[in-house]
Amino acid sequence: MAPRLWDLVPWALAAAVLLGSAVGVAVMGAREGEGAVAARSDVTLHEVSVAWPASGVQDALTAEPGSPVRGGPPLLIDAALVEASAVGGLPRIAADGRRPAEMFRRRAPAGDRPKIAVLILEIGLDRAASATAAALPAAFTLVASPYGSRPWSWHRRGRWLGHEMLLELPVRPRRFPLDDAGPLSLYPGAVTPAAIGAILERGIGYVGVAVEAGQFAAEPMAFRPVAEELAKRGLSMVELGSRVLESIASASGLPTVTAEGPLDLEPSADAIDAALAALETSARSMRRAVGFVRPLPITMERLSAWSRVLPEKGIELVGIGSILEERAAISAENR
Repeated sequence: MAPRLWDLVPWALAAAVLLGSAVGVAVMGAREGEGAVAARSDVTLHEVSVAWPASGVQDALTAEPGSPVRGGPPLLIDAALVEASAVGGLPRIAADGRRPAEMFRRRAPAGDRPKIAVLILEIGLDRAASATAAALPAAFTLVASPYGSRPWSWHRRGRWLGHEMLLELPVRPRRFPLDDAGPLSLYPGAVTPAAIGAILERGIGYVGVAVEAGQFAAEPMAFRPVAEELAKRGLSMVELGSRVLESIASASGLPTVTAEGPLDLEPSADAIDAALAALETSARSMRRAVGFVRPLPITMERLSAWSRVLPEKGIELVGIGSILEERAAISAENR
């Protein structure tokens, strides 16, 4: 017997709903994949607010809106973690104690094997190089430059692809003016909340900052206002290439680790492979190791090959948040 028209209505409605959902997901994926995210404001207060669990990073968020890459950080920003200011949206600690450093971490569970985190710097400065870096496995941490074109969209793109994000904190180099870190750069005697805020608002949903000591190497105490401001906002810090600022950060309650590198200082396959092997040795002896690189084509090629064989060596590649959270817990116990 032929079906009656009204018998087909529920099926038609269901099909329409499924089709609408699929189109919505496809549009979101296309926008995030392009990095532009045209439907969202660059200043993040217009993003959808989601009340993430308050009990910490161990909560399973796989059922919550998040990255299509399993274990990735959340895509949607809780307004409780953003402060409106004269310069834009700034990270802040929520009233219930949640910190951006914790909430924007990868959700992939970490095992008990030795761990390595690798940071890729200069994201957003060169579109093709940045896209290549973002296409690497999600456990690599991306460090976005505040000088990139549409830097907020690179932060969103990284999270969409499962990466944890850091923001570069530019500091005036020791050899200034021969070297220059740009108009946003901090230096001793010129540190104010407004100057720090002008940098921090150039990103969204990041766990912390990456910074070289620069001119603060000669005056470490001058970095204290920076460390205190970052700690007050619930962020973490990775010091690139030295431990000059480590004691200042610790005294300010700012979780921090040091990253070795650049691992591609000599941009050749043999030299990069040797630097990665040395990082593995450090991880086996210290249980944790952190390194940083630039998004050079040869570097991206070697990282891709290295990441495929790393599990066979009994070492786990993790986002920097996993190591920073361990450091935060140790610092809290020692206070």
